[in-house]
Amino acid sequence: MTDYQRFYRNEGDYPQLDGDAACQRLSAAITCRTVNDGTTDGEFARLRQLIMDSFPAVMAAATTEVVGRSLLIRIPGSDNGLKPVLFMSHMDVVGVEAGTEGDWSYPPFSGAIAEGYIWGRGSLDIKNQVFAELEAAEYLLRQGRRPARDVYLAFGEDEETFNTGSLAMAQLLESRRSAAQEKLRDVLTDMENLHQSHTRDADRIHRTELSRARVESDLKVMQDRIWNSYEVTYAGAEEYRQTEGFDPV
Repeated sequence: MTDYQRFYRNEGDYPQLDGDAACQRLSAAITCRTVNDGTTDGEFARLRQLIMDSFPAVMAAATTEVVGRSLLIRIPGSDNGLKPVLFMSHMDVVGVEAGTEGDWSYPPFSGAIAEGYIWGRGSLDIKNQVFAELEAAEYLLRQGRRPARDVYLAFGEDEETFNTGSLAMAQLLESRRSAAQEKLRDVLTDMENLHQSHTRDADRIHRTELSRARVESDLKVMQDRIWNSYEVTYAGAEEYRQTEGFDPV
C-alpha cells in the first residue's frame, strides 16, 4: 500500500479508482498560482483548462460556464422534479509573503509528492476539495451512474479576499430561478386564460342551445296553433257544404 492510500476510507469499495492519477491531478492544480489580485486571469485560466482536460466524463455530461474567473458546472439529473444539490469550493489560494519561500519544506507552488503527502498552497485550503468533488463525479459517471437530481459544482475565484465570485454565481443561479418562475407564471396564466375562454365558449354554446330550444318550442306551439286553426276551418267548411250543398266562398 502506497503512503497516500492510508488517507482513503474504504478504498477497497472503489477498485477502479486510480489514486496515483488523482494525486498527480491535484499536484498539477497546486502548480497553478491562483492568488487573486483582482485583475489577472492567467493562472485561473490555466487551472480551469486543467480541470476541463482532466475530467472528460464530467465535461461530456455537464454544462460548464466561466463566471468571471469562477467555474460553474451543472451535471443534469434524471428527475426534473427533484431540487438540485450544489457542492462548493474555491480555486484561489493565499499568497506567499515575499522572503519566506525558504521557510517551506517544499516550494509553495511545487505540488511536490513526497514523504506521503502532496505539498503546497491549496493542498489543504482548498484545491483538495475542488478535486475531490471532481474525482467523485468523474468516477461515478465513468461507472455509468447518473444523478437523480441536478448536481452543481461551484468553484469560486476569490474566497480568500472578496467573495465576489461566489456572489456572482449565486446571483446568476437566482436570476435563472426567477426567470424559470416567471416563465412558469406565464404558462399558468395562459392555462387559466385558456380555461376561462373555454368556459365562456361553453357558456355561449349552452345559451345558444337554450335559445334554440326555446325557438323550437315556440315554433311547435305556432305550428300546433296553425294546424288546429286549419282543422277547425276545414271542419266548418265541410259542415257548411254538407248543410247548404255547396262550398263556401
